[in-house]
Amino acid sequence: MMGGGGTPNAVIIVAALTLCASFIRPAPQIVSRPPLATLSAIVGADSAVVMRPAMSGLLPASLGAARVRLAERLQDARPVARAGKLLFGAGCEAHACDFEQAAWALDPGTGSMVAAIMTEVWDPGVSLRHREFAFYGASRRALPAPLARWAAARGLS
Repeated sequence: MMGGGGTPNAVIIVAALTLCASFIRPAPQIVSRPPLATLSAIVGADSAVVMRPAMSGLLPASLGAARVRLAERLQDARPVARAGKLLFGAGCEAHACDFEQAAWALDPGTGSMVAAIMTEVWDPGVSLRHREFAFYGASRRALPAPLARWAAARGLS
């Protein structure tokens, strides 16, 4: 079929859809940082509390795509505890607690957080398992004390 001016209807529809699509923008991701004075209130809460949208601004920027891995490893989470002036949380992936774990340390005075992810890797070539650690928000040498103790207890040397 032809439109009133001789232009095929399909071309008109594609042009209209292209024009509409140029105005559509993805919704911005809301990153929120809770007031620092309220952070101590999470003591005793499930450690996965840091994955909630209201807390997302505290996660280390370097976490990036590993955020999903952190969330998976906080499925079976321990209560948030005080460790000196820091808050500390840890957990593991449901049904894989020996192999997939994560922990974080948060300074409620500054809102600074460091996260760690531990994965046990099976190397079938040598029938050996080893643990790999990834740290976000600080280097391995600059880990907050509770996070360094957590990693050492899991074999980081």
